[in-house]
Amino acid sequence: MPAELTEKIYSDLTVALRDPAVVDYLKKTGASQVGSLPKDFEAFMRAEADKWAPVLKDANITPQ
Repeated sequence: MPAELTEKIYSDLTVALRDPAVVDYLKKTGASQVGSLPKDFEAFMRAEADKWAPVLKDANITPQ
């Protein structure tokens, strides 16, 4: 993803997560907000993919 697009999404999400209505909705649904940087989120997603890839392979689950 282009860096400019990543920064735009990050900026817009940061603003949205400060909105009291969004904060209230997240609390009501049991969700929690995480204010990580894009590079931290990328590292998390890569780690999750590495962690779950063997499970998907063993279960013969493939993307469609």
